[in-house]
Amino acid sequence: MSRLERAQFFPVPVEAAWKFFTDVDMLDRFTPDFFRLEVLTPDRPALFPGQQIDYRLRLYGVPFAWTTHIETVDYPHSFVDRQARGPYASFRHQHLFYAVEGGCLKVDKLEYQVGWGPLGPLLDALLVRPSLEAIFDTRSRRSAELLGRS
Repeated sequence: MSRLERAQFFPVPVEAAWKFFTDVDMLDRFTPDFFRLEVLTPDRPALFPGQQIDYRLRLYGVPFAWTTHIETVDYPHSFVDRQARGPYASFRHQHLFYAVEGGCLKVDKLEYQVGWGPLGPLLDALLVRPSLEAIFDTRSRRSAELLGRS
């Protein structure tokens, strides 16, 4: 199981950060150009446990179907989504929001498995991990621009 963790401060209340990061329509605005994301699920109320959200994504031009399943929601402190269908053997993303002096600390914790048998670790090292790092680097920069400086 591979892991990736990121933390970022935003000078806004936890509720504002929650609203921003749970708005599925915002996802494409803070993802890199090599990772195009289209939300397919038409009617999307506030996040709730058991919710499924369908996406079409392109990673370096290669199309993938992706469905996320919302496992838990603890407004405005955390939510967890996992891949129900997609390119990974498994993918779980924990989103944590902490009220801190002057704003909110958002922590992302990913746990994923690439699959592909013995090729998995090599694919992770050469392609998957660097792509995830680039996605989170871009997300960090663009969300800071849209929500407030980090």
